[in-house]
Amino acid sequence: MGGRLLPSVLIVAVLYANVTVIVRPVTWQLLGWEGPPIPAWAGDALHVFGVFWTYESINRDVQVEGFRTGDRPRWIRLDVRELMPFSRGERMSRLWADRRIGTFPQRTREQALAFQARRIRERWNRTHPEDHLSRIRIVEQTWPRSHEGYEAEKAGNVRRQVWYQD
Repeated sequence: MGGRLLPSVLIVAVLYANVTVIVRPVTWQLLGWEGPPIPAWAGDALHVFGVFWTYESINRDVQVEGFRTGDRPRWIRLDVRELMPFSRGERMSRLWADRRIGTFPQRTREQALAFQARRIRERWNRTHPEDHLSRIRIVEQTWPRSHEGYEAEKAGNVRRQVWYQD
């Protein structure tokens, strides 16, 4: 019996976390209840961008921009692959930092984005001393989905929403 208890508890915990994260943002709020408690780290681990949003009619992408100082001050788009050398899905989930549907309070989202922006700016300035950045902006872009491919409907149809700007 003792050898089966630990695996059983782990299975129940994983199922509980998955169900709570999946239905919490919508179902519980519709019922006027915040939902069962779940640790923030479990919510972050299980609430992933990209993979589970495949039934939307729009594409989403997260872009990081930096305000370049010096002789030609302007906003420049940063290559997120250089900052986060992971697959696209993991990069997007790390930038998503949630919490798109309000699972966590606004202040928590702002703190997470401010932390990410500060780290991105510090790393960029350390690795690109010739392109010093004074500010960071994290932007979500959306555009219509097309059967012709991910970027097919992007030209001229992009809507931008600034998530964070310092």
